[in-house]
Amino acid sequence: MKYTEAWENFSNSEEMIQIIKEASKEAIENPCYKGHILELFVDGNYRIMRRGDLGNLYDSPGVLIPIFTVSEDELDTEDYENSIDAMRECLESANLI
Repeated sequence: MKYTEAWENFSNSEEMIQIIKEASKEAIENPCYKGHILELFVDGNYRIMRRGDLGNLYDSPGVLIPIFTVSEDELDTEDYENSIDAMRECLESANLI
């Protein structure tokens, strides 16, 4: 599908686990946490942004999905599968990968 290469590049990167950890820690520590966004591009590239940095008028040339956070227990046990599965399901349900 259209964003499969970009998803694979992200999901196979060390950055994926790092951003899930960072986002989850921020969500646990800060009730006003707005989240991180994964932007995938058709050329196979991706980038990660803070939701608050996007603004309402941002028109992505790719597709945007949230970085799903994990619970404190999952963070403690380094279990990130729920986050990864949620992002994958989001893309699959929209037929993007």
